Amino acid sequence: MKKRFHFLLMILMVVGFTFTACETTDEDLCSSELGNVGPDYGCTVPVMPEICTIDGVDDHWVLNGVEYSCPNGDCTVIPEDLVNAIRSMEGCSGKKSIDFAAVNLALSEKAKVILEKLHAEAVLCLN
Repeated sequence: MKKRFHFLLMILMVVGFTFTACETTDEDLCSSELGNVGPDYGCTVPVMPEICTIDGVDDHWVLNGVEYSCPNGDCTVIPEDLVNAIRSMEGCSGKKSIDFAAVNLALSEKAKVILEKLHAEAVLCLN
């Protein structure tokens, strides 16, 4: 009985998502699920980059309205120009004591999950 209830609940959520989440505009589909990465980069101000996709194909990053293309088309890798933009923001430090490679690797893992969700949503919305 419990399994049947969970299955029914999941079906209702998927159907609800399919019919309510899709927009009919040609705008980017973006996610700010990564949250505030400021503390990771030694910033005292909030830094909220977004990962975006256009039709689930062309991925890019956006920070404060500026788009950053992904290195070799792979947005799971944090673009170097995005990292430099974060480090140069007022309230962010250029400390060399921060292991930027480790920070970028941790954020890349989160970005991969977010991109998978965005691509799935884009596919659902295209059909």
